[in-house]
Amino acid sequence: MQEIQEFFVKHMVNDSLGTISNAHVVHADREPEMARSAKCEELAKLVSIAVDFPKTGVPAVIPNNLRPHQYPDFMEKEDKETYKSKRVLGKLFRFVKEAANQQLPTSSISKADIVQSFDPQLRFNGYEDFLEEASVHKNWYDRKLIGLMNQYGIETEAEAISGNIMRLSRHYCKRNGAVNDRIRESIDCLEKEARSWFESHDLAEENETCAKASAWYYVTYHPNYIANGEYFAAGKRKVHLLSFPWVVCDVLLRIKRFKQALQ
Repeated sequence: MQEIQEFFVKHMVNDSLGTISNAHVVHADREPEMARSAKCEELAKLVSIAVDFPKTGVPAVIPNNLRPHQYPDFMEKEDKETYKSKRVLGKLFRFVKEAANQQLPTSSISKADIVQSFDPQLRFNGYEDFLEEASVHKNWYDRKLIGLMNQYGIETEAEAISGNIMRLSRHYCKRNGAVNDRIRESIDCLEKEARSWFESHDLAEENETCAKASAWYYVTYHPNYIANGEYFAAGKRKVHLLSFPWVVCDVLLRIKRFKQALQ
């Protein structure tokens, strides 16, 4: 048991594969001969030693002259000194980054757009009885959602709900895949919680269910609530969140079909 512990500690202390690989990327970017340079060839030999280290116990030691002091911008080493790479990877990195910034919405949907999108067919008889409760639940939902968005640096509600996140906070960008899964799980939990609010009281008839869902839609999209409702800070912007009623989208679709059948 002691030998296993000693080997584990030795492995943790001497595991330099990541450091050597990063150094190889830097020198391949900076050296005129790139990956065929003498420095990269020496680092490639060290990588082979580092890969075999768990089996051989022989650590790969990277010499000081091969330790990079600057990193190309495409490696996104925000805690290190960086430079603008002139290679293809650097050009592609900056091109994609600029394209993403141009496509990323810089402002929320305007009040006028939301007001125009209000669908009167989703107003169901009896919705007035549920407006006060719906307003409270929307406030709860919005606060939880905006908290998640601000925690992870998500710019727009659409990104959070769809899971297609263009940019995360720099604290999470290194673990993008795992963080996206965690965000999706958090959103799913929030939607399930909101659904439990909707189902917290037994609704005797289908009409009451539709009226309650209609109230959720009303407090989100009606001009009166757009003008007087609470706006939340998403980063540096104030936004009016819209996803709340779509937690019960199945009920809203039943209302829409019912109203269209009456026409």
